[in-house]
This record gives sequence, structure tokens and C-alpha cells, in this order.
Amino acid sequence: MDPRSELARVLASPRPSLFDAAWCVAQVAGRVPDRADVEAVLDVVAACVRRADLDGVVATLRDCGFTGPRVGYDDPRHSMIDLVVTARVGIPISLAIVAIEVGRRAGADLLAIGMPGHFLVGSAEQPDRFGDPFHGRVIDRDECAAIVRRLAGGARSLHPGDLDPTPPGAVVARMLNNLIAGPWGRDLVRLAALCDLQMVVPHLATAERFALAGRLELLGRFDDAATQLDEVAAHTAGSARRRLDARVVAHRARYN
Repeated sequence: MDPRSELARVLASPRPSLFDAAWCVAQVAGRVPDRADVEAVLDVVAACVRRADLDGVVATLRDCGFTGPRVGYDDPRHSMIDLVVTARVGIPISLAIVAIEVGRRAGADLLAIGMPGHFLVGSAEQPDRFGDPFHGRVIDRDECAAIVRRLAGGARSLHPGDLDPTPPGAVVARMLNNLIAGPWGRDLVRLAALCDLQMVVPHLATAERFALAGRLELLGRFDDAATQLDEVAAHTAGSARRRLDARVVAHRARYN
């Protein structure tokens, strides 16, 4: 199945599965992972969960060997959900998706928490505690604030809303941005495949859509770039809007 159309279908569902969305990303540029093997690992891990709550799931992942990479943080393998599950190594957002999926299978409803600079999982039952599968621990709001300050070099503090649940589309956009920022962003074939996926993510932030338009220009896909710039222009006014409109006209002229 085409990963782009499948991702659009997943994100359009009433309760999108982040695992299914991540599976679409894992099929980028012709990859064909074996879902049955991955599902089997997840079933085994979920069966090890003794307490079907935030603490229980995070502890189980830690005890089962899930952790962050020692080297090569931007290695695309740490974002491919099939490899994350089988190798038990991933970046924070990938491990959060594993935690959410293991929790679902074990009976715990966990939430994606896209805190600035680091990805966590949360629970409606424990609104002041957050799972950090990357480090194998559960932390409180003060510890979250300390992480944000450290990662921002003291230039930013924890804002209201930073620990709110992150919508599925925004999670997928962040996954794709991570891949684009790494080696695959310099490989035009893979970059094109990532852009194809990014184009079907609903409600992209204006800055993300503008960046996507720039990548599509680089790839020579001027009509697609114009479509993205049209979306940006709809939320822009004044001279900036006129400049965007001019770029749209120029791109569509090149396409024709």
C-alpha cells in the first residue's frame, strides 16, 4: 500500500493510531518492514506489564531494554518504528510511540506529550507525572521544566501548554522533521519521499509549511510548492502576502 495514501487515511480517522502513522513513515523510500515480527515483539512486551498505568509501562520498557542510542542520535534507524521495536533503541519520540502502543495493548491509555526539545508520554489519570522512555523514568513538572531550561541554555522556560497532549498530526510532523534534519534530508530521493508524507499531514504549522515549500522548490516540484505557499499566504497579510502571491504565480508559470 502507498505510504502517503495510508498515512492520510490514518490521520483522518477519529482516533488516529500513532503506531500506524509511524508504520507509514517506516515505509519511506520503498522500505518494506515485516509487521508481523514487530507485532509479536510488542505483544511480548505488553504481556510483561504488571501495572497498566504510566509507571508500569515505562518501567516495563526500561526492564525490557528499550533505551536511547549511545551514538548516532540522528541515525534514521532510530526513527523507523520497526527497527526501534526490534533493536529496542530509539530517539524520544519513537520510544514514546512504542510506550503508547505497549500501553494500549496492556490496557493503559497513554498520551503523546511533545514538550519542547524532548518527547514524553502522559496519562489523564496522572496529570502531573510524565513518562520519559528515553531515560526509563517517570518525572514531575519541575523536572520537565529543568529539562527545558537545560536544553534551551536557560533562554526558555516551561510555558503553559508545553505539557499538553500533542495532536497526532503534529507528532507525525515532528517525526518527519527529525528525519529531514538528519542524513536523509541530504538524499534527494528520500527527501522527496519524506515531503510526500509531510504534504498529507493536516494542520501543519505555518513555519513547517513554508519550509516544506522550500524543499519542494529544491526538488523542482513547483506546482506542489505553490500549493503549500498558497496555504501560507492564506494566513499572511500585507507586503509579505504580496511576495508570497508573486512566488506562487512564478512557480505555476514554471510548472506550465
